Amino acid sequence: MALAEVRETRGLTAAGLARQLSIPLEELLAVERGEKTPRLCEAQKWANALGLTFEEFGYHFYELADPVE
Repeated sequence: MALAEVRETRGLTAAGLARQLSIPLEELLAVERGEKTPRLCEAQKWANALGLTFEEFGYHFYELADPVE
């Protein structure tokens, strides 16, 4: 499940999560699309906001950013 799907299952909008993380919406969408890799401290904030462990966040991020062929 990609990050956008995780966010949606939690009932969060992209704009709402961007506000919660204090980042621009465009940056949030770039991370969700796998176009931007968040720094470690940012990734932990994402994990906390989505109710995930750091490891779970990494799994969901890399599913789209670096898919297994």
